[in-house]
Amino acid sequence: MNDLVDLITALANADDRSDAAAALGRALGGDSVLIFVRDPDIDVLLPAPGFAQTLPAARSWRELLSACVANGECSRGSIEVPGLGARAVFGVSGGPDIVLVVVGTNECPHRMGEIRPLLPLLLRLLSWQRDAMLAGVRESLARQAAVHADALAQTLDRVRGDLQASLVTAEEMRRDSEATNALLREQAAALEAQKEELEIQAEELELQTEELQQVNDALEAARQVAEQANQAKSEFLAAMSHELRTPLNAIGGHVQLIEFEIYGPVTAEQRTALSRIDRGQRHLLGLINDILNFAKIEAGRVEYRITDVPIRELLDDIAPMIGPQLRAKKLGYTVDVHADAQVVLADREKLEQIIINLLSNAGKFTEPGGRIDVRVACHPEQPGRAIVTVADTGIGIPPDKLTDIFEPFVQVSTGHSRKSEGTGLGLAISRDLARGMGGDLSASSSGEAGSVFTLTLDAGR
Repeated sequence: MNDLVDLITALANADDRSDAAAALGRALGGDSVLIFVRDPDIDVLLPAPGFAQTLPAARSWRELLSACVANGECSRGSIEVPGLGARAVFGVSGGPDIVLVVVGTNECPHRMGEIRPLLPLLLRLLSWQRDAMLAGVRESLARQAAVHADALAQTLDRVRGDLQASLVTAEEMRRDSEATNALLREQAAALEAQKEELEIQAEELELQTEELQQVNDALEAARQVAEQANQAKSEFLAAMSHELRTPLNAIGGHVQLIEFEIYGPVTAEQRTALSRIDRGQRHLLGLINDILNFAKIEAGRVEYRITDVPIRELLDDIAPMIGPQLRAKKLGYTVDVHADAQVVLADREKLEQIIINLLSNAGKFTEPGGRIDVRVACHPEQPGRAIVTVADTGIGIPPDKLTDIFEPFVQVSTGHSRKSEGTGLGLAISRDLARGMGGDLSASSSGEAGSVFTLTLDAGR
């Protein structure tokens, strides 16, 4: 599943989209893939940016895409594909607004079921790319309007000065002689020409203003569409909790039954294989839980029960959960709870989730023999608030990445090989949960000398 997520994400980068499409096609058992997204202005499915914009056999493609949207999937024995010639194709839709077509197969690839729920994510990424392009157009038009406005202002100042000088000269020339009248008429004609030029420039400026307004309207419409798509995605993922967790839990349950020899004796080699299956099931369940939790937060479906939580008791309950990870790497671990910060106001379950995530991350990125220190104290600058800090002696976080680590799907590279895999949602979820409880979560780091994560909450009674 992770490799499909990486390939889908790579399709959002227009610079290497052809390579990413070929890689995704091979992963699905074909030659390549094509992506079609609906253009909201004309309500037609068109090739996404980076793919061929003019397709041969256009009627066949329209029929194929319509069938895919209507039925959820579709196939065609032979159809012309740019750069590949006649190929069998199979398509799958993630709703009425996006269709993914695998080139080089007329049968449903065995992994197509995994790719279908990722299509809304790809649609969102492509929408972000289109929004960025529209923003560039808007900025360019704004710069042009500013240049024309500056030129108009300079022309007005020049004309005003010319008018004043001409009036003074005309008065002097009228008193002097009739010959001056001819010169005044010439100057009047020049002023009239300048006036006409100014009127033309004013009309051009008005047209540019109208064009800017149209661009603004289009950007606003695109933003609303993106928000609606994001909301639909979040609601869909949040609703998938039971459907995804149930079969994974069933896998874990059957593994345990086999290990207990319910179905007969188990050899050492079989126990090793069962252990690998169990680790894979737990890892996949953790990834899905992160995605579903984040989707629930985005959809506004998380409820909080704020109570007084004895922080020392909670940390004692957590210790057995992280003990094996600490012992495996021989990490030192200390807990210091100040006497005046024994209780915090929080949702106990969600506070436990945040601290476990912080301790797990600290364990992952701290070298063997290092240490992790947890400290609870009153906030030094905010009366009535408490702070929970988790400090480690790990590899640290680059200063320019201290904000990025809290963004969804971000995993910071520190120059070391990656020591763990994940969705990049743990810290984003933790910060959202902290803010949902009226607090916040921040990070600091001193290069490669370790990191400190600070959780701020209201102090309890």
